[in-house]
Amino acid sequence: MVAGLAVALLPAGASASSGRCPGADAKPPAASRLVVNRATLCLLNAERTARHLRRLIADGRLGSIALDHSRDMVRRHYFAHLGPGGENWLARMGRLYHGRQRWQVGENLAWGDGVEGTSRSIVTAWMHSRDHRANILTAAFGRIGIGVATGVPHEAGLPGATYTTGFGT
Repeated sequence: MVAGLAVALLPAGASASSGRCPGADAKPPAASRLVVNRATLCLLNAERTARHLRRLIADGRLGSIALDHSRDMVRRHYFAHLGPGGENWLARMGRLYHGRQRWQVGENLAWGDGVEGTSRSIVTAWMHSRDHRANILTAAFGRIGIGVATGVPHEAGLPGATYTTGFGT
């Protein structure tokens, strides 16, 4: 019913895709959230279309859940799918899908500063992780929410970005 994963960004060698995605190399927080979200979606869809999978469609409700989670991680300095004493991400997703008999969701997390906080670096790191890659390439997923918060979860004041992607059917 759920696949959820987190990754602390490690240096990545190759780019996430050979596709051209405007803003993919923009460094948060200098780049706007809209630019970063669009670049992330573009890179994820480049990975999917290269494998003949349908493109993900941005979903505002999933995006709101993802952004709230990213902001919470930065504000309370943790990096996990479940906040300390907070609400479970899956519970929020379950309310979104309430009444449906069958549904599937997944979540990827990442953070980075400087060049490692760009959409390209984040997507590259996910694609080099077996479980994160599986979420990105799950054929059943057709919708995505992307939430990118300014700042990183472990060090207050460090410039960078914290990413949450919520995948759904």
